[in-house]
Amino acid sequence: ERLLLQTKDFAAAKIAIRERVPFGGTTGVLHGGTYVDKGLPKRFAQYMAIGEGGRAVRMLVSANEGEFKGLESAIAAIAKSITFRPAGPAAK
Repeated sequence: ERLLLQTKDFAAAKIAIRERVPFGGTTGVLHGGTYVDKGLPKRFAQYMAIGEGGRAVRMLVSANEGEFKGLESAIAAIAKSITFRPAGPAAK
């Protein structure tokens, strides 16, 4: 939560969802809720996971409150597709 609340424009976000979910090929965390951006109500979802060796992956999405529901299946599909690359030497 701290990382989300330190993100520009999210300091006053209201987190309504806190769930453990599959993300990054491991067990991650989903935070969801609302915030206001330039006077407009927005919804957000933040997925985050910590992988092998302390590597982290994060996906933060937001949209106008009235449009978010229509995007949820695409957001979930993208989140499901994200995985850590195996640790080791960088690919050439």
